[in-house]
Amino acid sequence: MNKLKILMIGLMVLALLATFAVGCSSDEEEYDLKISVSPAGGGTTSPAVGTHTYDEGDVITITATAAAGYEFDSWTGDVADTSAASTTVTMDADQTVTAKFVEAVVTYTLTMAVDPTGGGTTDPAVGTHDYDDGTEVDITATAADGYVFDSWTGDVDDTSAASTTVTMDADQSVTANFVEEVTLVTIDSTINEIMALTGGEDLLRECLGDDIVDGGLVSMGGSMSLPTIQPMSQGMVTDDMIDCVEAGLEALQGGGEAVTIDSPLGDIAEVPGGLELLNTCIGESIVTMFLQMAPEYSFPEAMAMPQAAGMLTQEMLDCLEAGIADL
Repeated sequence: MNKLKILMIGLMVLALLATFAVGCSSDEEEYDLKISVSPAGGGTTSPAVGTHTYDEGDVITITATAAAGYEFDSWTGDVADTSAASTTVTMDADQTVTAKFVEAVVTYTLTMAVDPTGGGTTDPAVGTHDYDDGTEVDITATAADGYVFDSWTGDVDDTSAASTTVTMDADQSVTANFVEEVTLVTIDSTINEIMALTGGEDLLRECLGDDIVDGGLVSMGGSMSLPTIQPMSQGMVTDDMIDCVEAGLEALQGGGEAVTIDSPLGDIAEVPGGLELLNTCIGESIVTMFLQMAPEYSFPEAMAMPQAAGMLTQEMLDCLEAGIADL
């Protein structure tokens, strides 16, 4: 009988314990986590958009992932780090959080360069620079000493202007091209400067003659210009000589017009080496006659003149045409 009582008491204790456990379990709090995104379609979340129930005290990891064309901006609500795409929220109450997205800004890279290195500088400086899509960037090239700006290569508004613009609708690469500055030798340059020019001495000898060049023009008047020397030359340096040198300097430095077989004989004679070529191919006496009587005629025109029958030949024309190509 005592054993039966003990068994009955044990069963009653177990029943009380079970009732107590059920009561404790039903007293545990649960909270709702509501997740949303802004704007709709701007991205997704984990856990997904909607309502999720968690036990009190749970720490839930939440993650925002931007859709194409958007980027994550921030969270609103009671989260651990509003600026982090992946953060946590503690369920100590009902929570409402929103993942905010903004439209992504497209950027492009502008690469600046110069050619040759040391030829000049650019603004923006040489290197890479990032700009928002559609930005119109002002660019400027500044030549270094001894150089001049030549052109831009790349998709710029004006390739020939030192200051221009480039529109950032894609990655862009532009190069500022510089060339060495050339100081032209003119009729007002000194004799020494003319002599230093490639072909300059030959030009002086052709226009002035060896006697004048060798007779002290260089040694005594090298620091002076021909127009300065002329009044002191007692008529030895003539206007025609100066005109010849001036025209020759233009031709030597690319300022004169190129001559062809169809150019007037007078024009060919004025080009450095031209008179010598005419004398070699045609003969000095014939050249002198034509330059006096018909300098405005080209060689083919002179050949067609009845007076020139038998005097001017195809061989002369071929010689002249080949020589003009080398002038």
